[in-house]
Amino acid sequence: MNAEHKIERECCRCPYCDAEIGEASFPFCEACEVMVLSCPKCHKPVTREDKVCPSCGAELKGEEA
Repeated sequence: MNAEHKIERECCRCPYCDAEIGEASFPFCEACEVMVLSCPKCHKPVTREDKVCPSCGAELKGEEA
């Protein structure tokens, strides 16, 4: 059970500042005041600069204007 809990906690950390993001405020990181994007496949946080998810390897498409 501890491994599952640890994985869940890792997925709720800001990819920019590594601060823990509360479930109620996700996808907004209060520590660095940015909106955090998530991978469409594994739903873990990713940066805007990521082309591939660092967690699952899924290809990420940029935001469309």
